[in-house]
Amino acid sequence: MKFSFTGSQFNWMTARGPAYGKAKIYVDGVAVKTVDLYRASQQWQYRINIKNLTYGSHVVTIKVLHKKNPLSKGFGIVSDGFEID
Repeated sequence: MKFSFTGSQFNWMTARGPAYGKAKIYVDGVAVKTVDLYRASQQWQYRINIKNLTYGSHVVTIKVLHKKNPLSKGFGIVSDGFEID
């Protein structure tokens, strides 16, 4: 998934749970964070904050890595939305 925004930080709204995998977040083509969305119990509306970007226009790409925590039952990723600060 990909989106553009103007600002210096954003939150990716996602979920964590027993069947989720890993994703990598890129800003302007540079990898800034890898996230493991496995959690033993379900958690909705989980915020991942990316901050301290130079104020301006940015392109964010989130890639599903098709990798998972050994305890996870799946590779899925959920995207509930984005918050721009």
